[in-house]
Amino acid sequence: MSRLSFRPIAARVAVAAALLALVLGAAQSGPAPRALDPGPAGAAATRPPATGASRSGATEPPSATPEPSPSPGAPSAAPPTSPAILGDGAGAVAPRQVLVNVPVPVFSHGSRAQHVVALTFDDGYSPSATAQILAILESEHVPATFFPYAAAVQRAPSLWRSIAASGYPIANHTATHPDLTSLSAGRVRAQLDEARTTIERITGVPMVDVFRPPYGAWNASVLRDAAAAGCLAAVLWDVDALDWTGIPASAIAARAEAGTNGSIVLMHAGPAQTPRALPAIIAWYRSHGYAFVTVPELLGAQLAGLGPLGSPGLPSPTPTPNPSRPAPATRVSPSLR
Repeated sequence: MSRLSFRPIAARVAVAAALLALVLGAAQSGPAPRALDPGPAGAAATRPPATGASRSGATEPPSATPEPSPSPGAPSAAPPTSPAILGDGAGAVAPRQVLVNVPVPVFSHGSRAQHVVALTFDDGYSPSATAQILAILESEHVPATFFPYAAAVQRAPSLWRSIAASGYPIANHTATHPDLTSLSAGRVRAQLDEARTTIERITGVPMVDVFRPPYGAWNASVLRDAAAAGCLAAVLWDVDALDWTGIPASAIAARAEAGTNGSIVLMHAGPAQTPRALPAIIAWYRSHGYAFVTVPELLGAQLAGLGPLGSPGLPSPTPTPNPSRPAPATRVSPSLR
């Protein structure tokens, strides 16, 4: 074989070697793919932020109350002096839901160690229904807590003066009932400040220093503004009567009677069927040995030391022993509040 016959083969080998050198050089000089970067020794692999965590890493509470995921590196429970979602007071079982890094606590119920329930009434857009509810509560000597928005109080000032004068606590439910999570931080505080100023001017009685966000919608920004407005806590619920949906009085009563120790029952001072259901609700809880308390009475121990709670509410009966009865699952639905 002549020497010329080897030249095509040699040329091919040279070209292949040159290409291989280029590939190897690029691999050595270029950065490693970001997905394969292990980071510092011992560090966890990079992953998307957990649900509820903001881009800055601070915990961002959801708009309802599902079990939250703490932000990376955060403790699994808030310190006892700075709770976020508390269901149980000292001596009871541990809270089922706790968020960290929020300015004020958010309660869905009180202590499970006491055989009491708190009836609450939102909105007040129907003076007629509100007056009927007040008459039933007074005739039955039942404490309860009202969460009206200020615009509703302005429409029936004499009625709300009567409610306050009768000793029923009135708490903050904003001025015009917006979804607070859709507002800028300054507007959230303005809603709460306006509600307090308006309602206290009409009733002449200090409001309770807690608030209930409309629709049960809240986040960390809402809680920061609430704290700036002087609110000690956000109060949600674990029993929703769904009276705003137009269901009959019997269905409202059936839902409202699902409470257990420390339950906060949500109803509305508006639907016509709510006052029709109320006598049956009161009778059911009494027949099962429950005592009725106001929200300040229910949460007073947990909020002790944080500041005044405003009006003390009506005296409540001494709680009776708890009969054997299974507790229903906690429910918080984002219905019209």
